[in-house]
Parts: sequence; C-alpha cells; structure tokens
Amino acid sequence: MIKLEVTYVMNPEVRDEFYNAIVEQGIDVAAANEDGNYGYKFEIPARSELLLLHELWKDEAAFTAHGQMPHFKALAALKEKYGVTTNIEKEILLETD
Repeated sequence: MIKLEVTYVMNPEVRDEFYNAIVEQGIDVAAANEDGNYGYKFEIPARSELLLLHELWKDEAAFTAHGQMPHFKALAALKEKYGVTTNIEKEILLETD
C-alpha cells in the first residue's frame, strides 16, 4: 500500500474557497471512489494557510492511474487558480500475511 500525506499551502484568505471548490466539483468523492483507493480524506487544521489530505492507495498502479483521472487534473487547475503549493510525503507500507 501507498500512504500519502499531502499538505497544501496557500494564502489563508483563500483556503476555505479552495476547499469548497474541491467539494463543489466532487473531486474528493471521485478520488475516494477510484479503484484501489482505501482512503482519501481532507483535514482542515488550525493553521489557516494549510489544508491537509490523507490518502491510502492499494498499490503503485492505482496511485499512477489516479494521476490520469479528470478530477486529478481539475484539482491541479484549482491549485493554480488559488496559488496553492503542495508538499507530499509518500510512504510505502508493507503488507503482512
């Protein structure tokens, strides 16, 4: 499995608008419903310039396919519109039998 901790950094004045646009466009729901997705959840932290996203993917193939989805590209457009930068921590989790 692949675990991602994504931190979106932006001007505090646009965070709520950015997050609301994600929800209004259904980006969060579409990603959560992808094959191979085991978790896709946004978190709004106390620091108003941040938005966090926790993702869990079955494998590299599922994660790679995610990057080709229309909603992934729509999120990239929103990040550009709102001047959002992204920091990603990726961890490969080993499965045990």
